[in-house]
Amino acid sequence: MANNSVKIWENGSIFAALTGLTNRSKNRKTGDMLGVSILPIEEKPSDSIKRKNDRPQCGTCALAAGTPGPWSCYVNPVSLNSVWTATVAKKVSKVVGKFLELSQVPIRLGTYGDPAKLPLELLKKLVSGRKYTGYTHQWKTCSPKYSQYLMASIDHSNSKEQAISKGYRTYRILGELDTLDEDEIMCPHDSTGVQCADCKLCSGNGVKAKNIAVRVSGPKSKISQYGGK
Repeated sequence: MANNSVKIWENGSIFAALTGLTNRSKNRKTGDMLGVSILPIEEKPSDSIKRKNDRPQCGTCALAAGTPGPWSCYVNPVSLNSVWTATVAKKVSKVVGKFLELSQVPIRLGTYGDPAKLPLELLKKLVSGRKYTGYTHQWKTCSPKYSQYLMASIDHSNSKEQAISKGYRTYRILGELDTLDEDEIMCPHDSTGVQCADCKLCSGNGVKAKNIAVRVSGPKSKISQYGGK
């Protein structure tokens, strides 16, 4: 029986796992999508966050536990611990394409961690022949070529205009008092309930569309910590 998760890349203190190969995703917002997570090697994701040691996989994301300021990340790391356990000790698969053939659903680049940590050639292989979504907080420092696959994640700590000047489409988190810009539309899930698997507007420059904005979500304590632009 095929594994639901497989290790597809490893470098230094982090690795990437592809999941959803046999078990359909039950995520209510995204719908049924394959997922790529960037995970720490030395400890479970939940432990990495508790120790504020998630910068290797999350980079400079303002919502990461290791970034100074209140943590507002929406990811539940406990759900990733089983993926970590199933893949951390495995060898990197040399037949990623064969595993991708097991499912034809869209793929989500960065279920956890920043997909700009992965080589461009790997991203190209992962999305070949299928729809995809992806986001990066590393757009200031990574190659602009990542804009083909990833949206620039914009929060209150960085500049949307700067990301656009680098060739990115943007995905901006709105604080409670923020409003849409003229070149943005609200995330269709927020406005109509459509799932990411069916929408796919967050595909970087793989689609021609306006920039996307989304209301900050999660527990009230996290929402109140988020400042907006």
